[in-house]
Amino acid sequence: MVDSENIRHGRDIAQGEEVLPRQFLIAYCQGDIEDLTVQSVLGIAPKASRLTEHEKSKGHVSRVKAASGSRGLREMFSPIRREDEEKKRVELELAVAVSCHCSTSSVDHLGEFMRKNGKGSKLQDIQLHRTKCTKLICKVISPALFEELKEDAKVNWEELQAYFASALPVADASCRYKAREILNMLRDPINKLYFHFVTPVVTEFERVNSHFQATDADPEELVKELILHHKSLKARLIDMMGRPLPKHRVDYGSKFTQEVDAFINSQNNSIEAVRKADDLKERCSNLLQEALDQVQKRLPVATNIFKGLSAFSPRKVLNQVERVPFADLPLPHLRIGNEDLLEEQYRKLLHLTWTEESVFNGKIPCDSVSFWCGVLQYMSSSEKRIFKELFEYALACLTTPVSNAVVERIFSTVTNVKTKSRNRLQTDMLNAIIRIRSHLQFQGKCCKDFKVTTRMLELFNSANMYSTMDQTDETYDDDVSAYFS
Repeated sequence: MVDSENIRHGRDIAQGEEVLPRQFLIAYCQGDIEDLTVQSVLGIAPKASRLTEHEKSKGHVSRVKAASGSRGLREMFSPIRREDEEKKRVELELAVAVSCHCSTSSVDHLGEFMRKNGKGSKLQDIQLHRTKCTKLICKVISPALFEELKEDAKVNWEELQAYFASALPVADASCRYKAREILNMLRDPINKLYFHFVTPVVTEFERVNSHFQATDADPEELVKELILHHKSLKARLIDMMGRPLPKHRVDYGSKFTQEVDAFINSQNNSIEAVRKADDLKERCSNLLQEALDQVQKRLPVATNIFKGLSAFSPRKVLNQVERVPFADLPLPHLRIGNEDLLEEQYRKLLHLTWTEESVFNGKIPCDSVSFWCGVLQYMSSSEKRIFKELFEYALACLTTPVSNAVVERIFSTVTNVKTKSRNRLQTDMLNAIIRIRSHLQFQGKCCKDFKVTTRMLELFNSANMYSTMDQTDETYDDDVSAYFS
């Protein structure tokens, strides 16, 4: 008979005796144990040898490592330690070195080398990889330096004057002329006033331009942003009746107006100061007019073409409320001759649970092109692409050019591929490399995410690969749907 207290406290085990599950059940059936619960079972301790074996098991070691590496609430909300600050400082310095001397792709190997050979120094705890290094360069170091540059220009105008004034006497002959010109510009208060006016104008243009440089931007949103910027500039120069505003009513910005008034007051409201302020306002007004003209030239002639393109975004096309009726979809001339089939596919699109389909791996992409490429991959039980025609119509609408940012990227890619060391690269090889890189870039993927298609396996044969006959490159003449398949 097994004593329940011994079972609960593991005294039999402490004496080297093992209590078997069969003995435990017999004791429970005979009433020596009051209840058969998890607590009573846990009271039976295993042998020390089994604990030692379990401690060395792979599963136990991995769980202990995960538990020891997790951060508790106290650690998460505790102030930054000196060691963490030093570690960040070293990683920032390494990121600067990488940005100056090599590509970020080499950071992974450098990180492994530092962890291997930097034991006992600050380098042993460095966890720097290419993604982190890129973010440090783009999101931390560069913005901080840019802010410092702006602050130096706005706040430390006098310090810049003092710097160039002290540097001018000791500068080389080749730099003395430039230093003198910069110093004269900094000493002119009109230039400082003009800087206060130009800074917000340029900042707004850079913000709008960043939208057009995006690869997967919504064409309708881009046009809206451009039209809004045009209206904002127009309101600064022209009244509601379409007449040019007088010089004193032009919207120059509050900061600029305050600085001009302060300048005139500092000159005791002299006629010369007022004349200089008027000339500067005329100069600023001309700049606004030129900016307005340039934006107006870039407005699309037929803005209605772009207004409906957001109807193909997954946010709208899969929403019962925001969904655009089929008859109101843009570019109706592309549907002629195939309208009934397209409308039926458009109806079915809403009633599929796309998050459960393998084409999206549980997550629907936000950009329209990636979404419709996934829709194309959806097949019926008979291995037929049931949304092929709807995909071709949607992609034909979405390929409406809004900006030349994508074309500029292609030129940059060509420059990076055909370098001086690869000047013998043939045209067909160059086209192939550019097509592969562009395909991955447009889909936001890397080479490790590339998936081999059935068509590639069909072309993977000796007759096709090593044929010496001159053939037309039929693969390059495939339609858009085959490119995205």
